[in-house]
Amino acid sequence: MKIVLYKDAQVISIVDEVYNPIVNGNNITWDDGSLTGIKTEFLLLDDLIIVSGEVTPEIIAQDKKLLFGKKDEVAGLKAQLQEAKEANEMNAMAIMELAEMLLGGGE
Repeated sequence: MKIVLYKDAQVISIVDEVYNPIVNGNNITWDDGSLTGIKTEFLLLDDLIIVSGEVTPEIIAQDKKLLFGKKDEVAGLKAQLQEAKEANEMNAMAIMELAEMLLGGGE
């Protein structure tokens, strides 16, 4: 993938060889680097897309940054779900132990 930084449809800079990107607002991290606090418009594009000096609406339509931001969000939600499952299992075990104590104490 590549990151294209641009302003008023003019390319400012292109970062090539971006692997496993994660987009969080105006920050992008990837395997070998990061850009934080980006103050201009940017795109995350497949390597096959050719970008010269100008960013066209057709190029903007191929932006992938929202997809990679969602991946990070989904990973966080999966972690929260796993934590909730583990907490529910612990609660269920505690309820079963309490029920055994109460039922055992009534005999």
